[in-house]
Amino acid sequence: MSRQRLIGLSLVVSILLSPAAGAMTPTPGPTPQPTGDLGTKEVTGRVVDGLDGTAIAGAEVVYRNVQRFGPVETGSTVTDAAGEFSFSLTLHDTDSISIEVSAAGYDTPPIYDSGYQLWIAPPLAIDMLPLRGTVEVAPNSGVSLGCEGDGEVTIRNSQPDGGEDLTIVAILPGNSYSQGDYGTGFSWDLSQIELPVTLAPGEEVAFPVHYSAAGQRYPSRLTIRMRSTAGESAGFAVPYRGAIGCGTPTPTATPGETSICPGDCDGGGTVTIEELVSSVAWALGNHDVGACANADLDASGTVLVNEIVAAVVAAAEGCPR
Repeated sequence: MSRQRLIGLSLVVSILLSPAAGAMTPTPGPTPQPTGDLGTKEVTGRVVDGLDGTAIAGAEVVYRNVQRFGPVETGSTVTDAAGEFSFSLTLHDTDSISIEVSAAGYDTPPIYDSGYQLWIAPPLAIDMLPLRGTVEVAPNSGVSLGCEGDGEVTIRNSQPDGGEDLTIVAILPGNSYSQGDYGTGFSWDLSQIELPVTLAPGEEVAFPVHYSAAGQRYPSRLTIRMRSTAGESAGFAVPYRGAIGCGTPTPTATPGETSICPGDCDGGGTVTIEELVSSVAWALGNHDVGACANADLDASGTVLVNEIVAAVVAAAEGCPR
């Protein structure tokens, strides 16, 4: 092959491989964005006193965005004379955002949102309660209501005479779902309490609760959350606790009869061999085979040897009157 021909082929190859040969080098496309990116939002809001609605100026607003794609973003700002604030956040729909507002003499209500919730949210309206008064919830020791029963929750301003008032703006009772308590046996009536309510030192309000474990496999525990001017108003566990293994509510006693006959599972007034077997089954830990509420005389959730003995005596001698 001639030298001139080699030079010509080399020139052709150089041209084909050069950047100018656009057909051979694909043009880089835009960097793909992660699915769920929403964009940048100007988050705005206003902070006011939760009792009288006046603006709180100079409150510190601290925000923290734990991003799924990208670093953690944090920052802070303060409210102006009208109690208003704003800041910018770049949001993905699965981001986790927390916003905490603090001001001297007020509680600090945290706000938790996903990126999507904050993206679609209107301007934030944040009300803060002035800190004053102390709260006490009763009962303050463990109280069992057995298979069915009634009780009362009392909320008291425990400040001494001459102390501060306590204002309650929300009372939120509920059935606890922790520490083995999964039932929903508690109900309550708040109709006699008109919120918000202000209690002077020593004053209290109360509301009734009812418990029935009929058909439940697990006990319930009553808890109460509230929002008030007391600093510890995040929530309280009220130590009312229900029993388990109650096929039907405990029968109501008629005049002249005792309320409970040991081992009388169906409330029929006698203790049968089958009911003794059910009581023993519960004592052995089997709550699914004929659990017998009246075998658990102290409503402890466990049938003890002395309770089995009492059931045997009732079977032999009859239920006590």
